[in-house]
Parts: sequence; C-alpha cells; structure tokens
Amino acid sequence: MFFFLSKVLPGLLFPYPLFLILSGIVLRKMQPGRLRRLFGLALLLVTVASTYVTAAFLMRGLENRYAPLTVEETPTAEAIVVLSGMVTPLTRAKGRPEFSAAVDRILAGRELLAARKAPVLIISGGSGLISQIGTPEAETLRNWMIKDGFAPDKVIAEKASRNTAENAVETAKIARARGIKKIILVTSAFHMQRSVLCFEKEGFEITPYPVDYYILDEFPGIEAFFPAPAGMTLSGIALKEYAGIIAYRLKGYL
Repeated sequence: MFFFLSKVLPGLLFPYPLFLILSGIVLRKMQPGRLRRLFGLALLLVTVASTYVTAAFLMRGLENRYAPLTVEETPTAEAIVVLSGMVTPLTRAKGRPEFSAAVDRILAGRELLAARKAPVLIISGGSGLISQIGTPEAETLRNWMIKDGFAPDKVIAEKASRNTAENAVETAKIARARGIKKIILVTSAFHMQRSVLCFEKEGFEITPYPVDYYILDEFPGIEAFFPAPAGMTLSGIALKEYAGIIAYRLKGYL
C-alpha cells in the first residue's frame, strides 16, 4: 500500500496535476454558459493530451513508419547524413556540446562511421534560432568529433541550413560536388518521414536509420493514464511534426 500511495499521491500533488485539479474546481464554480463550455473543453483536451496513452497514440503513427536497424544489418553507402537538433544553443558549457535527448542522432552517426558503413559523415544543421546567433550546431559537433579522434576529412559540417527542407537542399550541394547519391539518413524516429521525403526530393537514395525513440516497448501500466508534463511534451512533439508534414506539403517541400 505504501508503494502504491508513494507513486499515486505525488503524481496528484505535483504542480502540473495539481493545476489541473484546481482548474477542475474553478470549472465547477463557473456560471453555466459558453465560457464555461469552452473552458471545460480546453481543460479536457489538455488533460487527455497530457497522458502517456494519448501521447503514445500520436507518436506511434510517426515512429512506426520505418523499422529500426542495427549497425551490422545496415547496408553501406557513400555518406552518412546526421540531422542536427541535439545541441542546446548558447549553453554555458565551454569546450563541449551540451546535448538534448536527441543525442542518439550523433551517437548513431559516430557508430556507423566507426563501423565503416560509409567513408564520410555529413552533419547537417546551422542555427535553429530566429536570430541565427551562436556557433552553428554542425560545426560544434564536427569539432567535438575531431577532438574525440575522428579524422577531419571524415566529418563534414553543413552549416547553412535552418530546417529540415534546407537540410536536404544544402546537403545535396555538398553531395553533388563529391558525387554522393546513396546515403544513410540518421534522425529521430518521429522525424524520419518528413526527412526522407525532403531528401528523396533532392534525388538521394536513402537508407533510413531512425533513432531516439519515445514510445516504450511495453505498456507502463496505470501511470500511463496520469496527466503529466512529460505526456504533454510528447504530445506536443508529435502534433508539431504532423503540422510540419502538412505545412511542408502545402509549401511544396515534399
């Protein structure tokens, strides 16, 4: 019983679920009418979207499009392309990257390069900030790999791109100059569909190498039904990716 309560009670008293509970109390106190209905709908959507059950449903449609590969079963190519999005910009850490959860991207790229699955690795991505300040991420990652013992001629930094579509366009410029067409594309599993479509439009032959999975192999149990900030974050990532796919289609990037 103590173990059960130690898991359930904090889950209800942490700031986020407590905010939802207090919002429910406010909803009950509101006068009937249109405002109350709108507030109630918004609260319901936020609560549902904050559960792992909903987040997993949204994310599964993205992550399951390409099967995961091991290094050993990955076919060789002319280049490995790793998409950026794993370094915290403008970090206080000096002399090393400050990584986010998407660090699996560059770790997988390093592993593939070390296994000689391609002769070169292209890291694609400049600054994702609107102001475009700070060191381009691709440059930061290249310097880190060289400092860690990788040969400078094996790691190429594509520093001009600011989004996925530009990743493909700018990488294609480097690839054409080197006669590269067949690539292993490394990015987060939820981001792979949009990335593949962008790179295929530039004429690449692609082996998708998805990493950075969010969906668990096994159902976590009752915790999956508790609203939590992590659930809302995961739902937000999935919804943003779906919106990105739609926007890219409308823009003609795909």
